[in-house]
Amino acid sequence: MLSHLVIPWNTRADLMHGHCMEKMEHYLLQLGYKPTIYGIGVAAASEFSGYSPAEAASYLALITMAQDIKASCNSPIKMVAFLPHVEVILHCLKNWKNKGLMHPTQWQNDSNAFIKIVIASESQEKWLDMVLSDTVATKETVAKSIYEHEGIKP
Repeated sequence: MLSHLVIPWNTRADLMHGHCMEKMEHYLLQLGYKPTIYGIGVAAASEFSGYSPAEAASYLALITMAQDIKASCNSPIKMVAFLPHVEVILHCLKNWKNKGLMHPTQWQNDSNAFIKIVIASESQEKWLDMVLSDTVATKETVAKSIYEHEGIKP
C-alpha cells in the first residue's frame, strides 16, 4: 500500500489534522484499537492514497492483529483468544460496508484477510507474511489493542 512514509510532524496535535483523522480514530476504537503516532501517519498516507477513514482504520487493525498473532508464537490457546475480537471486527466491517463507509471490494479483501490470519491452517503463515509485507507500514507499531488477549496485554 505504501512505498515510503515520511512523517515530518513531531506531535500528535500536528498529525491530527482534519476531520478524517478523527473519524479514523473513532472507527479504529470500534475495532478495539488505539492508534500510535506512527499509525496516525500510516492512516494519513492511506487516506491521501484514496482510502476512506474506515478503510484506513481496518488496515491499521489488520496490521496490528497480524503482529499480535505472530507474537503469540502460534500457540493454539493464544490463537483462540483472537477469535472473539475478529468476530467484533468482522461485524463492524460489514456494517461499514452496508453504510457505504467501505468499498465492497475493500470489505471483502479485509474480511478475508482477518479470517485467514486468525484461523490456524496451512496458509496462515503465508497470509500473515502478506499482511505484514509492507515494510514501511509495519516498521513500527501502528496501533495498540484495548483488549487483553490470552498472554498478550495491550
